[in-house]
Amino acid sequence: MNIWLKNKIREGLLVEKDNRRVLIDKLGVSEEVANWAHGLSDKLSIWIVKTLKEKFTEEMKGVTPENQSSLDEYYKTIAGDYEDIMSLLKKQNKPKTDINALNFNSAIDLVGKYRYIEAWLNDPANQAQAEFGQGFLINKTWDEAVAMANEWHNSLTAGGRVEDLLDDKDEIIHTFSDGFQWILRKSSTCSKSKESMGHCATASKPNMYLFRLVKDSSEFITVDWDPAGKYVVQMKGLNNKKPIPKYHPYITWLIRDSGYIEKLKTNTGYLPHTNFQLGELEPDVAADILGKNPSISPIQDILAFTPNDKKPKLISNLFKYSSFVDKLIPNGFHYFFNMVENKNMVIGAILNNPNFLEKMNEYSDYLTDTIERMLDGTNRKDEVIDLLLKREGLIGMLDANGEDVLIDNHSNPDYVRNKLYHGDEEEEAALDTQLAENKKRIKNVLKNYVKTTYKK
Repeated sequence: MNIWLKNKIREGLLVEKDNRRVLIDKLGVSEEVANWAHGLSDKLSIWIVKTLKEKFTEEMKGVTPENQSSLDEYYKTIAGDYEDIMSLLKKQNKPKTDINALNFNSAIDLVGKYRYIEAWLNDPANQAQAEFGQGFLINKTWDEAVAMANEWHNSLTAGGRVEDLLDDKDEIIHTFSDGFQWILRKSSTCSKSKESMGHCATASKPNMYLFRLVKDSSEFITVDWDPAGKYVVQMKGLNNKKPIPKYHPYITWLIRDSGYIEKLKTNTGYLPHTNFQLGELEPDVAADILGKNPSISPIQDILAFTPNDKKPKLISNLFKYSSFVDKLIPNGFHYFFNMVENKNMVIGAILNNPNFLEKMNEYSDYLTDTIERMLDGTNRKDEVIDLLLKREGLIGMLDANGEDVLIDNHSNPDYVRNKLYHGDEEEEAALDTQLAENKKRIKNVLKNYVKTTYKK
């Protein structure tokens, strides 16, 4: 057989075993993304790319074209999550998993659940695998496995004061005036933390470190932190409960001022509602953090865990930051507005913003659409329309459809027509005066012209 034929057969065999051509030609991704997915798992590379594109579409909803990242940039932000998913699938002792039935979010949820289960399995004092057998989870459902892990996690009790709370792996990074300290532990585990806090004291990943809020011989908050990605996944209080508001000032310093944290992923993992969430801070503080670092967490994730009584004030405060407002123009506003229950608060923030509506007007039909959504979302239509009509320059920006929206939604359409087409009485009187003066000037000019032209 000649060399050319051998090479063609070899190429055919490679193509048959390699999905990259399918990823590029059929799914439309770049060679870079195809190579990345193939490197993770050629067998699952089609699932990886399909779920990546779904996640990308979800994340880019409402993001203006100039603020959107490309798929080639985006995949890098969650590449570590896909590595975790692939790592989970390689675990021998895990409940049955049908990856093809999962999307990205549900697969990541299983990663969080397995880490929760694994903390129980790996506890040396527990000996669960020795008792039940190394592969016993294979015959369990995920819910059954989590229930078994729960029993162990719930049995842990906080010990309060613990002797020799710190060791040579712990480094003090900040001391507050009241004696509280943030400690960076350069390890993913800590037996003293487990004893003091009553939780497993194990980070989400083996390469992560722990932050520990301590005072004297007691610990109060444990945080797992990725030193490479500078992000946080878990932030827990005693017995795996949510940190109490008393400790929010210390958490604020860690997130905003320490320089260690660029992203929060506290909405992921198992039982994320027991983590501290950014929206639990006072609204002006949370808005300041997000306004100065818009990429710290997607707004939809923040609002999902923000208490209802704090959402309106958080939203109102966010409109003070151009970094937030600019992301809503033009499509982001519609997506964001639909997420919010108290739409009157958002409308008030829009009306107080000096240039939001003007920026919307730069895009065809978006000003009219925005006003229509605002009016559909409020029970105070007349008041909103009055404020819009008083806004300097707005009437001049409206097209015919925008004018009709204001007229049709006001209880007194003639009042709106008068404002749109005639202006107020003072303006109309001023125009009449100016017109009269102009007529007088023209008359005088004509008289002078006649006198000059037809001089005897």
